[in-house]
Amino acid sequence: EFLQLIVLGDFNVHAKAATGVGLDLVDAVATLGLTQVVLGPTHETGHTQDLIFVAGIKISPVTSMVVPWLDHYALMASLSIPHPQLGGEHIFTCPQRRMELMEFLKALRKPNPSGNLLDELVEDWNIRCSEAINEIAPHRPPQLPSSKWAPWYTMELW
Repeated sequence: EFLQLIVLGDFNVHAKAATGVGLDLVDAVATLGLTQVVLGPTHETGHTQDLIFVAGIKISPVTSMVVPWLDHYALMASLSIPHPQLGGEHIFTCPQRRMELMEFLKALRKPNPSGNLLDELVEDWNIRCSEAINEIAPHRPPQLPSSKWAPWYTMELW
């Protein structure tokens, strides 16, 4: 089961059918703890083929809107996704853009295996590579890009 997950898309199955692939799909996904939240038709034939499955996410009732040039309807809903809890395990990254071949080769020390067995040679190589990478591109918390809201993007564009 998932704490928070949303799966959506055009599944091309009739989800409201009493039998068949659509019912099998909804039942199978329900065993994973996901709930199918689309209640009405999503296709011009009157079938529910576009589905939204959620777990751990509050979602407003899904509404649909006919799109004249498509055979599927547009689905609209509001999601309420809680902020992640702070704390727990820290995530660190190794910035690859700082990794240049010549710097890596300089940081890579000469082999010093404790024996000639393949496992010992591989272990020595792994240690040397790890130390070289940590020297030229040490682990650090990721820097998230800051994005600004585009003032020209308004609800009228929907």
